[in-house]
Amino acid sequence: MAGRFTDKEMRERFERGVHSYKGYTVQAKRDYADVLSFDRGFYIRDGFVVVKDGCNAMPGAVWFNTVESARQAIDILEVVGEKRFWDAHRRVKDAVEKAREDALAGFVAELSIPAAA
Repeated sequence: MAGRFTDKEMRERFERGVHSYKGYTVQAKRDYADVLSFDRGFYIRDGFVVVKDGCNAMPGAVWFNTVESARQAIDILEVVGEKRFWDAHRRVKDAVEKAREDALAGFVAELSIPAAA
């Protein structure tokens, strides 16, 4: 295995990254400084935008932390449209978080692991 990538190499690979999904393009967000935002104790450097025909396709020109979250937003936009996007997006995020918590609780119960306090 080759050596680790330098920060410069990682940044160049990130900025070249483009992903197509359902007629949209998920691409690296490039129009920000060294730090895009600060979230729950973490500095966010990388983000992705969804474009169609060269224009931002998401309501509010929102950006995403991962390609997967951008794909999920595209799925939501395709189903409910722009007007109902934010309500649907919030509901899907809440449902995914609840499903994750329930799955973890079920797994812990199956293994008879005492839950952490």
